[in-house]
Amino acid sequence: MKIASWIIRGLNCPIKQQEVKTLLLDHQIDILGILETRNLVFYNPSTISISHQVITSQMISCKAHHYGTKKDFCGILTLSGVLRRKKRHNPPVLLEMQDFNACLSSCFLDDLPSTGNDLTWTTKQNASTRVWSKLDRVLVNLHWSSSFPTSYGQFMEMGVSDHFPVLVFVSEEYKVVRRFSFLNSWITHPDYQSTVVNAWCTSKTGSPSFCFFQKLKNVKHALANLHKENFSQIQARVKDAKNALLNCQSRLRSDLFSTDLIQEERVRLAEFSRLKTAELAMLSQRDKIRKHQQIIGAIQDQHGLLQLGLDNVSAAFQDYNFELLGKAKEVTQLDSSFLSMGAKVSPMYHPSLTQTVTCHEIQKAVFSIDSESSPGIDGFSFGFFKSAWPLIGSDFCSAV
Repeated sequence: MKIASWIIRGLNCPIKQQEVKTLLLDHQIDILGILETRNLVFYNPSTISISHQVITSQMISCKAHHYGTKKDFCGILTLSGVLRRKKRHNPPVLLEMQDFNACLSSCFLDDLPSTGNDLTWTTKQNASTRVWSKLDRVLVNLHWSSSFPTSYGQFMEMGVSDHFPVLVFVSEEYKVVRRFSFLNSWITHPDYQSTVVNAWCTSKTGSPSFCFFQKLKNVKHALANLHKENFSQIQARVKDAKNALLNCQSRLRSDLFSTDLIQEERVRLAEFSRLKTAELAMLSQRDKIRKHQQIIGAIQDQHGLLQLGLDNVSAAFQDYNFELLGKAKEVTQLDSSFLSMGAKVSPMYHPSLTQTVTCHEIQKAVFSIDSESSPGIDGFSFGFFKSAWPLIGSDFCSAV
């Protein structure tokens, strides 16, 4: 699936009309949004169906269904002059971008990885007065990144417009494998501590590090079940909790001093607050994880050619590293006399560098790391290790 957007003025010009047709046909685009003087949406009815279409002077909004992936998605194309970066003139004032940045953060939107020119608009004036700016961007939410993890944008040449058209590639070649990621919102659940204790307190034989990671695996399965029972479909749970709260408050208006309804309202409010807090925490943490787990869908190889798709990107990486590291080369033998020419560590510091690390030092290092930091390859964040340290601390130190 290919989605494109282009800000192009003066569509009454036959040359520009032909350029739009060429863009559609050459790249076999499924959806194309045209913005500026006239706002239009073009789509291929054999691959896409469009519904809930709204077009204003500043925005195009629609819901689409792709027959190939059998997935629905919503898109918004809008004109915006904020959050930009300029060359030649003064850069934008931070105050100008704060509201837009806050909006992106609250909506958990982030730039889609893209190739091509980073500055997407120009005044097309002489060299002394020309301005280049980053005005066009592709923003996606967490659900899009999870559904289409290999999607990426490509800013093409501007041609007859002063804006670069952007083409978004959505590939079906990658199957999403859901990996375990510890969510700090689990810590607040009443059953969290007992779940971790029951999973951890099992007998394992082997080296300390082997036993430690086997126990982590037990905890991983137990927490996955905890999440499934209490946090799965969190948006729907929040909606149900809010409706239950509003229903209770509606009944309370008919009996303002009912002891039972007042108590029920407190319980409903507490449940809604707990689920809403968990939802926001999960969205924030998953958004942070997503930013550190971007999939590379396009890359320029060592010959300067753009490689698209996971297979081609993987091959480009392998070829480059094989040329760099995979061939036997003659190397100059190290002259050990050079080592004696530099500064050396005084013998008085040798014991402190070779002595065994204490549990106190390990704990201090663990607790100095942000609990919201991205999880490691095992899926556990330092929020987990901190919360369960009284239970797992000795095993952690033994493994180290």
